[in-house]
Amino acid sequence: TNKLVDALADGLLVVDGDGVVRGANTVAHEQFGHQPPGLLGRPVEALIEPGLRARHALDREVFSGEPRLMAGSDRSLLFGRRADGTAIPLRVTLAPLSTRAGPVTLAIVRDMTDINDLEDHIALLNSQRNQAQTKARQRDEVRDHITQELFGISLVLESLANPTRPDDPTELRRVVDRINQLLHQLHSSGPDE
Repeated sequence: TNKLVDALADGLLVVDGDGVVRGANTVAHEQFGHQPPGLLGRPVEALIEPGLRARHALDREVFSGEPRLMAGSDRSLLFGRRADGTAIPLRVTLAPLSTRAGPVTLAIVRDMTDINDLEDHIALLNSQRNQAQTKARQRDEVRDHITQELFGISLVLESLANPTRPDDPTELRRVVDRINQLLHQLHSSGPDE
């Protein structure tokens, strides 16, 4: 049975009604940075970040009064504390169990560090993709606007080139100035990425 428990990918703690760790697999020892059997006999709150210990003790009392299977939430709000003092995000699933020695709680402990890092990286990539799409959309809007303006200018130039119309240098200057503005705007919209 010990080999089976040690083969689990997650940490496993057995906690008695007083909140004392009575059993722990190898993974749990590794997660919290202790050599086996270093977790045994410790209060479970000693494995929680100091600022969360009082709340955890209250939650544990509520659970003891109404024991039931409790799956870990989607993104853990519980932080454990390793022997070296570093914090680790945890997802914990609890299950009550009756034994000859009395009721205990099985705590399946998953270190969420890698998963949270991966979720953060995915969120960053999604944000960068959204920003790139927004920039591309804005660039396309600028280019569409410039294309429409250039088409209008080409119509004005066509009318100015009409030999039956007298020369209008003011209109021609306005058209040339607008072309220069549009070229500057097109240049400042940036190249395709």
